[in-house]
This record gives sequence, C-alpha cells and structure tokens, in this order.
Amino acid sequence: MPVASADRKRAVYAFFLFATFMASYYVFKPVRGSLYLHYLGPDNLPYAYLMSTLVALVGMSIYNRIYLLLDARRVFSVSVIALSASAVLFYVAEAAELISSGLFSFLFFLWVSLQGTLSATLCWSVTNNNFDVVTGRKVYGFIGAGGISGAFFGGWVTKTILAHKWLSTEQLLLVGAGLILLALVLVRGVRGAAQHAPPDALLNNPAGKEAEARDGAYWIAKEPYVAGIALLVLLMTFSGTLLDLQFNRVVAETLTDKDAKTEFFGELYAWMNILGLIIQFTLTSAVHRWYGPIPGLLILPLLIMIGGLSLINPSLDAISIIWTGILATTYSINQTSKELLYIPTPPSVRFGAKAYIDVFVYRLGDAGASITTLLWKSVMGVSTALGLLVLVLAPISVFVVSRLRLGYRHRADHAETAVGIKAYRPGAP
Repeated sequence: MPVASADRKRAVYAFFLFATFMASYYVFKPVRGSLYLHYLGPDNLPYAYLMSTLVALVGMSIYNRIYLLLDARRVFSVSVIALSASAVLFYVAEAAELISSGLFSFLFFLWVSLQGTLSATLCWSVTNNNFDVVTGRKVYGFIGAGGISGAFFGGWVTKTILAHKWLSTEQLLLVGAGLILLALVLVRGVRGAAQHAPPDALLNNPAGKEAEARDGAYWIAKEPYVAGIALLVLLMTFSGTLLDLQFNRVVAETLTDKDAKTEFFGELYAWMNILGLIIQFTLTSAVHRWYGPIPGLLILPLLIMIGGLSLINPSLDAISIIWTGILATTYSINQTSKELLYIPTPPSVRFGAKAYIDVFVYRLGDAGASITTLLWKSVMGVSTALGLLVLVLAPISVFVVSRLRLGYRHRADHAETAVGIKAYRPGAP
C-alpha cells in the first residue's frame, strides 16, 4: 500500500527537522572532542562521562517536570530555545574569558552530551507521535536519512570552516546555535501537515485509553517492554563507550595540535555519515518494510565485537575504519529500528520514558563504562584490553532483542488491527 500524501509531507518535514538537529550536534561534537583532549587529555575523559550521567539525571528530572506541566508542543519549543541560548552563553563566557579553558572544556563536554541526546529525543518524540506502526515502517528509513544527512553537513561545515580558517574552534558554537533555532520552524510543518491524520489514540494506543501522565522513570519500572528497550540501550551504550575511550586515547597519542584534532573528528564524522546514508537508503527501508525493526537491532552487536578485537593491536587508521562502520550503523539502521519500537506505545511513554532512556539511561551506560575503565586501569595499568569485554556483552544484547521482538509484535498487531491494516508479511518477525 502506497504512503498517503499527508504522510509523505510529514516525512519530508521530519527529514529536515532531524537533519537540522544533527547538523547542530555535529558542529558541536568535533569542538567538544577537540577542546577536551587538548586542554584536559584522554586520561580525564572517563570523569567527564561520569559527570555526564549526573547532568543527564538532573536534566531529565527538569524535563519531565516541565512535561507534566506543559503540553508536548510547548515542551519542544522551550527546550529548543533553551539549547540555542545556552550555546550562545557558552561562547560569550569563553570569548570574555569568564572561565578557564579547562573548566570551559569540561562544562561544554557535559552540555554537548546532553544537547545531542535531547535533540534527537525531541525530534523522534514528535515523529513517533505523528506516525502509525504501518506508515512508520515505510518512512522511518527516509526520516533517519535526514539525521545522517544533517550530521554529514555539520561535519563538512566544521571541517571546511576550520580548513579555510574562517572561524576558530570556539566560534563554531554560534553556528550550531543558529541551526538549533531552525527546528522551531520545521516542527510546525510536521504538525501542520498532520491535520488529516487519524487520531493518535487510534494509531498508537488502539485501546483508546490515554496512559496516565507520570514521570518517565515510572513507565520504565512498570512496563517490561519499555524496560527491555532501556536495557538494550544501556548495553549498547556501555559497549560503545568502552571502545570510544580507547579510540580517543589513540587519537590523542597520534595527533597533538588542537585544530588538527577538530579537523580529524569533522572528517571522521563526514565519512561516517556517507556510509550511514548508503546503509539507510539501500538496507534500512527494505528491512523495515519486510521484517520490521528487529533485524536492524542485531547488526550493531556484531560490529561492536569486531571493534573490541581491533583493540588487541590498535592503530589510528584501522580503528578509524572500524569505528566509522560502528557509528554509521548506530545512527542509521540501529537508531531508526529502535525508534520503531516506540510507535505502538502511548504518548506518556513516547515523551516521558523515551526521554529518560535516550538521555539518562544512555549516559548511565557511559558512566558504567567509565567506572569500569578507571578500575581496570588502576589494577592492570593499561586499558586497551578492556575492549574485549564487549565480546561477552554482545550475546546478552542479542537475547534482549529477541525478547523485545515478542513485545513489539504483540503491540504492533493491536495497532495495525485498529487502523484496519495488517502489515506483517508471512514469516516476518
């Protein structure tokens, strides 16, 4: 069955909304990595990940309080304005030398960690709230390509600006702040084009009953299906951060110049997003249409295992290639597959619990990996062999995905019945 005209319009707006958010993040991210490694060094990176978890917990507590007081539209606007304004304030503080370079690098690292995950969460919460299960499987591959396109654009802009010395590393904060504000215009298009769509209660909550508005952590504790999503995110983040800490150490030991590090990260993310776009257009959409989200969630654990093996004898070139593949998969088929899991849930889960999972649980994985790295290094003296731990975690992730398959199919079947469409093909998971 073809995608309806209204759904196509919403998908286009959602494509550019996701692109805008990710472009801003990939302007900030190379700056974050460069400044932190330059002023504080790789040995202090685990402490930043640990503190990011506390910041995420506080941030999500504030976010959920706002969500319970305001409607979703106003929460989105308030969050976007706050993110853009805070980026400008960071630039002003640095330009006016109100704080030291080391403290600025540390605080900015924490802020970017929150900005990136919260931006993606805001985008996908709006998207998940405006597509049904059937249509989502048809258009999420395209929408996800918007995020990858935006990330590529952000990385390319960063590399180009620094290569031509048009701006300094710190001045890129103003570029990212301006990109964030574009989301306020694009989200109106997503919602405006949705005026002819079936009611949300019918699309994603076929029982016709709205879930009680509660703090996001409540739904993670109450619903096994939501808890399963949280556990999968925790495992994947923990494994990815273990590898990331070792990867950053290799970068810091190989490249010594600050702008060289920034340019390197910008180029790495650009290539990552080229590969991600290829995956998104050639694999993701087809897998989603025929088999749903589950197969797309099984690819990343395999690639992370390969990444762990690469750390036995690490080199910058080899790790860059492998890490490019891991990141490309993470932000293409893995991400959009994960987002499909949220569609057959009520808004309280899509806006409340999802924010906790994407921000706090995600950062909890960072913290766990950081603590493990610090403890391992204090005992063993070196940490590169720690990457082999992912060989144990990957099979556990596969088991969690197999359990989510049952919960997703049950909920998706009910949602599809509600709109009068049966999307599963014979034998599909």
